[in-house]
Amino acid sequence: MIEIFSILIALFSNVIIVCVFIIPLILLILAAYILPAIGLYNLAKRAGYDKPWLAFIPIAQVYLEFVLPHKHFKVLFIDTDKRENAALITILVSLLGTTVIAGLNVIPAFGQILDVALSVFLISMSWRKKYDLLRTYRPEETAMPLSIMGTIIPLVYEIMLLVMMKDEPDYGFGNYYSAENNGEYSEKAAEYIPTETTVNQPTSEPATAAAEPEVKVDEPVTAAEPVVEEAKVEAEPVTEEIKIEAEPAVAEIEAKPETEAENKTEE
Repeated sequence: MIEIFSILIALFSNVIIVCVFIIPLILLILAAYILPAIGLYNLAKRAGYDKPWLAFIPIAQVYLEFVLPHKHFKVLFIDTDKRENAALITILVSLLGTTVIAGLNVIPAFGQILDVALSVFLISMSWRKKYDLLRTYRPEETAMPLSIMGTIIPLVYEIMLLVMMKDEPDYGFGNYYSAENNGEYSEKAAEYIPTETTVNQPTSEPATAAAEPEVKVDEPVTAAEPVVEEAKVEAEPVTEEIKIEAEPAVAEIEAKPETEAENKTEE
């Protein structure tokens, strides 16, 4: 009886450990992986990239982070416009570098030097990858400090992927293939381009209707005629009144010479 009781206690304690520690730990690991992947997926979709689902594949998501920005890639001895090559080099070195260096550790000090070189290389590539992606969706003054902090503390970068997932890339919403192929969209990328942005796609039809100049015809102004007529009508009584007032004065002036002449003749 005591043995059965001890077994039940042991099982119960194991269940408690699993529920309190292991399950939350598993959920935390899944959240730390899935949430940044959702952010990266939305960034790729808004950019117009035709394979945004690569964000949920561990190694492929590194490739996606490299290729989304349309920027020249330069760090250490890597200097190229083909960002997919930088992505492949980083992936191969991270997968095979440790194994190769472990085999070279038989040479004194050589393996240790390669260990340091490998760490410097991977950190530099990781920083440049983060900086270019942040610079694509954020201003330069914030991209630099966030990329450095994200390289030291990966959680900062993962949070930024979620924060930026509704932002527009610097080459325009849905314009990933437009920037890559001199303005040509692929059929798959067109699925991610909203209708309001498709008007920016290059077309072969000339815009003749929009280019026709407008012809303006000067029409005679008729609105002012009643005003002129009204002014004339208002002015006529004034001139008549002036004439009436002036007539006695003119008659008086004309009569003065006659009276003066009569006076002289009488004298």
